[in-house]
Amino acid sequence: MEDLPLAPRAKFPRYPLPILRLARLAVDQSMRGRALGKRLLRFILHLSLRMAADFGCTGVVVDARPDAVPFYEQFGFEPLDVVEGQS
Repeated sequence: MEDLPLAPRAKFPRYPLPILRLARLAVDQSMRGRALGKRLLRFILHLSLRMAADFGCTGVVVDARPDAVPFYEQFGFEPLDVVEGQS
């Protein structure tokens, strides 16, 4: 968490917080170009809001392939440095 800018970091307590991890979001090649990826991501984010209310989850982390990073960035996601051997 020390890698976050000061303003967002100040909002979080010093102890570990539960987050949701989106392992992979994919759309079949034959269905691309129909905004299905955006609709799937919207569904996941709405689900994350319910989980935040029910279980106290505080965020969503996406395990995106490098070529998919721009897709998530357009929705406000920011890349994090990967630390090998850590979850």
